[in-house]
Amino acid sequence: GTKMTSRSSQKDVVDPATGLTANDRDNIFETWSLYHQNVRKNAVLLFESLFSRHPEYQKMFKSFTEVQPRDLHKSHVAVAHSLAVAYFMSAMVDNLEDSETLRPLRELHACPYRFRSSWRNSYGAE
Repeated sequence: GTKMTSRSSQKDVVDPATGLTANDRDNIFETWSLYHQNVRKNAVLLFESLFSRHPEYQKMFKSFTEVQPRDLHKSHVAVAHSLAVAYFMSAMVDNLEDSETLRPLRELHACPYRFRSSWRNSYGAE
């Protein structure tokens, strides 16, 4: 009855700090737990997919600019970078319900690449 509707509508309320609803967070938690079950492989696959679709982005990663996307798993530097990004993403996911921690965490780890300004513009970081 009413409790179900109330709970359902509460899950649709957007958190102004993150722009996410409780449903969004639940979906992220569920998806991330699947991704994280094989974090090493999935982290590298994320970069393989990114660089295959947008080869221009790979030029920003001088340590493995010359590595073919399909061979990233053979580069220790590329694997290490992929894992660092995955662990940062884990920290973000782990703090989705704590916007006071999420904000400085986001700033602390904002990519030092060209993404920094687009991240700030997209997510309203100060």
